[in-house]
Amino acid sequence: MNSLWQRLRGELRTDLMFALIMMAATTFGFAKVILMAWVLPEADFGFYISGLGVATFLGIVLSFGRIEATTKIYSILVLQGSRAELLEHIGTLSKVLFRRTIIAGAVAAGGISLYPPQNLWGFGGAEIALIFALGGVLALLALLASVLRALAHLRLLQAFTIARGFFVLLIAVPLATVFPWRIVLLSEGVALLVVTALFWRFVLRCISALRSDTNAARSVAGGDVDQARAEAGGRVIFWANLCAAILPYGGRVLVLALAGPVVAGAFGLITTLVQVGVMLAGALAQKLGPNVIKVVHTQGGVAVLMQLITLPVFLMASLSILAFVAFTTSLFIPVFASFWAGYGITAPMLGLVALHLFLPSYLFLQFGLIAIDREVDLLWAAVLAVATFAVGNAVCIFFGFGLFGYMITFFLADFARSLYGSFAIWRMKSQT
Repeated sequence: MNSLWQRLRGELRTDLMFALIMMAATTFGFAKVILMAWVLPEADFGFYISGLGVATFLGIVLSFGRIEATTKIYSILVLQGSRAELLEHIGTLSKVLFRRTIIAGAVAAGGISLYPPQNLWGFGGAEIALIFALGGVLALLALLASVLRALAHLRLLQAFTIARGFFVLLIAVPLATVFPWRIVLLSEGVALLVVTALFWRFVLRCISALRSDTNAARSVAGGDVDQARAEAGGRVIFWANLCAAILPYGGRVLVLALAGPVVAGAFGLITTLVQVGVMLAGALAQKLGPNVIKVVHTQGGVAVLMQLITLPVFLMASLSILAFVAFTTSLFIPVFASFWAGYGITAPMLGLVALHLFLPSYLFLQFGLIAIDREVDLLWAAVLAVATFAVGNAVCIFFGFGLFGYMITFFLADFARSLYGSFAIWRMKSQT
């Protein structure tokens, strides 16, 4: 038992190093949004961040569970060394995503061009086509990331994360100083497409190096892949992810419609700051998740799960405290204080953001629920979050609470999801 925990502690140290590198890589994306907010006019930034949010949401919708299912499918195919099946599945899914993007984008853009609504927040047919195209590129990026995780090529995954962030930062931000938000969004899509094409070449080399004669691995994996069952599970996770995405990305569009582009830009900036916590929790979860599932099944107990996630949760709490100190300090530096004031962001709002940075800890609970075969609780947690978000926004609209009200609603929705996930884990613990 002692040797097991010593090994787990060693793995956790590796996980933390991986998370720090991934965090450093993803800061390019964070810096891009901050610089965009700095150089674009407030209204243009509102349209840009809202369009990017819709594209990200569409990237999930276009998958409809197919990409989520690859988490299990590709891991087993890689373990089996099934190169032909893996390449066939990747090719088929890529074509499906391409067709869905073209058809859905053409229908939406054509419908809006022929029958323009009274108010679509400044988005016309051309803008809708652009946003759908960007959504398709983001879906391909998600597929590529899934393949990299299955291949367990962590260095390539880190290089991919660095490249997508740095290349977009290098291309899009300089253009934002000269061109309007539409050109900036287009350049971002082109940059991401170039990165996708470049890394697919490395992925194909890695797949070609897989060994096809691995009968032992096939027996460990449990035989052939049950793709129908995996895709059914993927759809459950898809609906949970879709509901969860409504909070930051759907919220941007809602605020844009209700309060205009300036307030939408401020809300988009706030949600981007919260994404720092999501980045750290996500990076930890990518490495910690398999260990959680393995240990819970071998050691058989939810108590083991709680011990495993204690250190990552402590790390998230430390991030929240450090953010509070950093935000407080920034209020006394004129250039930063002026930046916050330009978007109407006050000290209490920054304090709420710092507190919000802890809530992505629910990602650790997510793998715990998968480990104990309670994926359905992920869906119920997401539904509860959406319901909280809807009720909170209705209250904000009725009483006219403004930006701070939308922020509190966003926080409470994430809190409700974390609370339900914790309750689900506690319930399973009480039953064992």
